[in-house]
Amino acid sequence: MGNKSSSSVAVPKDDLIAITNSTKFTLGEIEYLYTRFCALGAPQRRTGFLVKRDFNFPSYALHSLILTEMFGNKYDITFVEFAKFLHTFRPLDFKASKEERAAMKTRKLKLLFSMYDINKDGSISKEDLLDVVHRLCSDYTDIHTMIKIVQLVIKEMDSTKTNRILFDDFCKSMEIFDMDNLAVKFPTL
Repeated sequence: MGNKSSSSVAVPKDDLIAITNSTKFTLGEIEYLYTRFCALGAPQRRTGFLVKRDFNFPSYALHSLILTEMFGNKYDITFVEFAKFLHTFRPLDFKASKEERAAMKTRKLKLLFSMYDINKDGSISKEDLLDVVHRLCSDYTDIHTMIKIVQLVIKEMDSTKTNRILFDDFCKSMEIFDMDNLAVKFPTL
């Protein structure tokens, strides 16, 4: 009674400490994530790391963008890296201070911006944006329409008139979204 089932795997102590110190995950959440992390890894290779091919999901447009952000330039990631990445998507903690809430919002915005900044040069170019729009819309629209969408978005968001979207421009445009709850906020008229 009260014992964990034999199928659960104990989170390594060093990982548990690292995640507890750097995230707001509860012990139960960390244990759940560790179980999922272990289940994702190939059974013949339980090394404490995941590689991109462990994420054997259908090919969705955002799938590769998210994995690129999760792995960066690395071949594999540890459980601590996996948990810290997923912490970005954790729902808002209403007990968090104003500073903690602002930091969480900034972390989400940086991740989203980085997903659009395909060449990782610190700005979203027309080429970057076209790449993302193509991934998202190629099944639904033609290239000419996608180019028009990109041109319109750049025109609307580029405050520096450089044909690039800078992080500040991106943040300003994302103000219509409630990053705490990931919902659209419509301005009052």
